[in-house]
Amino acid sequence: MKKKEYRLNFIWDYDKEEKWLNEEAKNGWRLTKYFFLKYEFESCEPGEYEYKIQLLDENANNPKNRQYFSFLEDMGINIVATWFRWIYLEKRADGEPFEIFSDRNSRLKHMKSVLTFTNTVGGLNAFIGITNVLMAIINTLGGNSYGKINYIGVLNILIAVLSYYGSKRIKEACKDLELTGEVEE
Repeated sequence: MKKKEYRLNFIWDYDKEEKWLNEEAKNGWRLTKYFFLKYEFESCEPGEYEYKIQLLDENANNPKNRQYFSFLEDMGINIVATWFRWIYLEKRADGEPFEIFSDRNSRLKHMKSVLTFTNTVGGLNAFIGITNVLMAIINTLGGNSYGKINYIGVLNILIAVLSYYGSKRIKEACKDLELTGEVEE
């Protein structure tokens, strides 16, 4: 049996997305494909698989990742899907915790990469959105009927505001992780 689900997950909520995927697996649904907002599943034994999501330093198709992907494969971890720099990882549940970060430092490094990615997305959208809205205002004031409301610009600004919120949440999570113990330099 197969099913498709459409779900919006924000960059900074990758841990919630991961938790949801693991709940689906506990309910007997194995992730087989991901593309943008679309998740495809097939039935499996409940609890047979576990999932992790990771943001890579480079695009998933970059040759620099081949060695890491080979390492994952040797560890019994499958790459179910890639989305730009994101990879969706699957492992058969064997009673051992499924961890892709060996220590607090590597987890913190990953969270800071997500923070940088979120800030970049937010900053670019803020710039594009403000530029588009200002151009629409200038054109309207100049008597041009173009752009009374620039919906794309407004959408860009909304994405920037959401990214700011996400960045704030990631910063708090990083701070909490740093406070739970000394982080090695």
